[in-house]
Amino acid sequence: HTNLARVYLQKGMREKARKRLHAALRVNPTYDPARELLRRLVRLEKNGEGVTIHAGKVVVFSRKPRDA
Repeated sequence: HTNLARVYLQKGMREKARKRLHAALRVNPTYDPARELLRRLVRLEKNGEGVTIHAGKVVVFSRKPRDA
């Protein structure tokens, strides 16, 4: 489930990624990779930032416009 969530994040499909991470945690509530990725996803979205996976690492990007 966690690997599928990473693929969904690479494709920008955050809601599907979130569902896969919840499914992973239903199977094993203490699985740290799923817990950490879900925690980052939730925190970053609350801050108005985006998140994706690139080269196996979580990448954060701002969705806020830059000042000119």
